[in-house]
Amino acid sequence: MFSVFTTGSTSNCSFLMKELINLGVSLQGYQYTRKEHTVQETNTLVDEFSKAQADIFIFTKEEQLTRSLLLKLKKVSPRTKFIMWYGDQRGYIVPEIIKERKNLLSALLITNADRQQFKIYNNFGISNVFSFYHAFSPEEFFPRPEVKEKYTVFFGGNNFKHGKFPLSKFRLDFITEVNKKFKTVVYGAGWPFGAKQAVSRPDYAKVICSAKLNLGVNHYDVVRYYDRRLFESMATGKLHITRYIPGMEKDFVNHKNIVWFNSIEEGIDQIGYYLKNDKERSKIGAQAACLMHKYHAWNTRAIQFVNIVKTIL
Repeated sequence: MFSVFTTGSTSNCSFLMKELINLGVSLQGYQYTRKEHTVQETNTLVDEFSKAQADIFIFTKEEQLTRSLLLKLKKVSPRTKFIMWYGDQRGYIVPEIIKERKNLLSALLITNADRQQFKIYNNFGISNVFSFYHAFSPEEFFPRPEVKEKYTVFFGGNNFKHGKFPLSKFRLDFITEVNKKFKTVVYGAGWPFGAKQAVSRPDYAKVICSAKLNLGVNHYDVVRYYDRRLFESMATGKLHITRYIPGMEKDFVNHKNIVWFNSIEEGIDQIGYYLKNDKERSKIGAQAACLMHKYHAWNTRAIQFVNIVKTIL
């Protein structure tokens, strides 16, 4: 098995590293996650990187990893393959990041993105681009029948005003209407009604289970753009009703393991229907959980990462 060096970053990166260790990958690293570091800390990173001589260096798009620093790391360990986990892909990129790093990368991973998005990076001269979707931690997100259903509908997410994202207004209008018609609990900031403060792990899984069903409303109409909310919500075994995401039929079956809608009116109707039909709602939720735990937990993503690495070593 190969060795990996990481500078530490998001919770997603932590989950992936944990599962890679379980697969026998040798993991080494140095915490370099703040936007500003002392000269001594930077020198220590370079020294640790040189000692490791790892097969793979995986990092995200942190601003502190400047081109000059990456060049230093490459110089002290020229055999190491650099993989950048670009992260959330929404149909656009930050050109400066790609231009500075493209000739250092052996591969680039993009999250929430179909192969249709690869051409964006190909046009910048990066040929090895891979989809690497979000996942969930099965130790946190699983059916919890012991949790009392205090609400009928749950939504976790912020309201971004002034049309910050393409579908900001749709999210605002839809969730506001849902809140009027159903006993709804919303966790997030910026809502014009009484919402709760966003909750973090591991309590997030419990609040999802405190409602009969949960909602998803993305901000983008990007093909197969699935955010973390979808995977975590479905893994709990609660029915997930979401605004239709282009290409969704490639991965899910409507009214079998998920329910999608296209308009606010249709979404309200679907919520009303499934709140009245407990058996159907429970059946779809259970099938969703089976799908998630079989194909979309972090241990599965770790295997996918290993297969990606094999193509570049």
